Amino acid sequence: MARDYTKYNVEGLGDNFNKRKLVYEVIKDWTSKNKSSFEELQKVFPDEIQGTKGLIMKESEVKDPKRFNMKEPLSINNGMHVVVSNQWGENIADFITCAENLGYVISKSSDLSEKIEKYTEYFKHQNYDDVLDFELVTSELFNHFDWENESECKKIEGLYDNLKEITSSNCPKYGGYLFLFTQIKGVDSDGDSITMQDFDIYFNWDIAVEHGYDWHDIIASGETVVHKVANEYDQDDFNNHFASLFVLTLLGSVDNAQSEEIAEFIVANNVKDYKKVFQDTEDEDFVSDIVINILKIIGYNIHDYEMDGGFCSINGIHFLDAGLDMGYDYLRLAEDFRDSNI
Repeated sequence: MARDYTKYNVEGLGDNFNKRKLVYEVIKDWTSKNKSSFEELQKVFPDEIQGTKGLIMKESEVKDPKRFNMKEPLSINNGMHVVVSNQWGENIADFITCAENLGYVISKSSDLSEKIEKYTEYFKHQNYDDVLDFELVTSELFNHFDWENESECKKIEGLYDNLKEITSSNCPKYGGYLFLFTQIKGVDSDGDSITMQDFDIYFNWDIAVEHGYDWHDIIASGETVVHKVANEYDQDDFNNHFASLFVLTLLGSVDNAQSEEIAEFIVANNVKDYKKVFQDTEDEDFVSDIVINILKIIGYNIHDYEMDGGFCSINGIHFLDAGLDMGYDYLRLAEDFRDSNI
C-alpha cells in the first residue's frame, strides 16, 4: 500500500503538519493548557488511539525510543516528563476524531503542486520588495512538503529547474534570488534545519561570474552595487535588482578579492549612494538592512559578529570616502565568507 503523505492544518496552532507533528502539537497544546496528571492525560488520549505501542509514555519508562519523540519531551503536572508516539498511519483518523472532540479544528493542507505553481508565479513576477519577504515565502513553501517523501522532493527539484529557466531570461534580476533559494532553510520531520544542498541542488556559480558586476571594474571605478543599480534601473525596480546583483557580485568577489576588500564592499553598500541618484528618499538606511538580511540568509548573521567592546575599523580604500568604525566585526565576517566559498 502506498504511503499517505497528507499534511494537516490545525486552527490556532499552525499549518502543514505531517501526522507525527500533528499529534505532537495537539498534545503539546493540550498539556500546556491543562495541568493534568499522567493518568488523566491517558484518559484524554488513550493508548487505543495509537494501537499496540501506546500513545503517551513516561519518558523514563520508554523501552523503544525509536517509536517516540524523545527529542521533545513534554512537562506535565508535578514536573513529570512524557513523550509522544511517532508511529502514525491509518490510525491518525482516530486521533483526529479525538482531537476534534476536544475542540481542535483540523483540516487537510492543499496540494503541494498547487503551492509550487503559485510560488513559480511569485518568483517570475517579482512580487517581493526585499529579501525578507522572499525568505518568508520560500520558507513557507519548504515547510509545506515532506523532506523524506521522494515524490515531493522530485517536485521541488522540478521547481528548481523551472526557476533556473526563469533566471536564464534575466539573470541580473533573478540570479541572486536563485542563489538565495538554495540557501534558505526548511525543517524536516525531526525538527532539523535542511536546505536544497542536502538534496544535491546547488547554484551554478557561473551565473555570478557572468552576470554580477566585474570585481576589477568596480574596484577601478570605486562604484558600489548601489550606485550602479540606481543608475541602471528606476526607483521602483531598485530593491529587486539591487538584492540580486549584490548577491551575484559578492559571490564573484571570492576569487578576486581579499577579505579586507570584501568587508569594505559590504559596508559601503548603504543608502548614501542611493541618495545621490534618488534624492527624494528617507534617511533610514534600508539598503544596509537588505545587505544584513542577505548575509543572514547565506549563513552570516551580523549579530554573531558583534564586537565585545571596541570597534572594527574598515579602511576607505576602494568604495568608502573615509574609514569607518563599526560595532560588528565585518572583517571576520568577510574572512569567514571568503574562506567558506573559495
